[in-house]
Amino acid sequence: MIRLAYFQLHCPPPAGLRPRGHPDGEPPQQPAVRQSPACSIHHKGDYLQILEGPTEPVLRVFAAIAKDPRHTGVTEIFSRTHQQA
Repeated sequence: MIRLAYFQLHCPPPAGLRPRGHPDGEPPQQPAVRQSPACSIHHKGDYLQILEGPTEPVLRVFAAIAKDPRHTGVTEIFSRTHQQA
């Protein structure tokens, strides 16, 4: 398992995440494997996100995000491996 945090500048909201009070009233969907952020903090278009899950899938997701032209200024802050509880 790995936990990886990164920052990105001025990007669209992550797929599947909607702000509280979204008009359709449904909560954000949670994927079977946390390939969407385990934690997402948004401020004026910038995001701090934490991905968590099996090491290889998380690293593949992060690599795809870093290469995606919709995401700018992607900077890895930290990554740590840990045992699943």
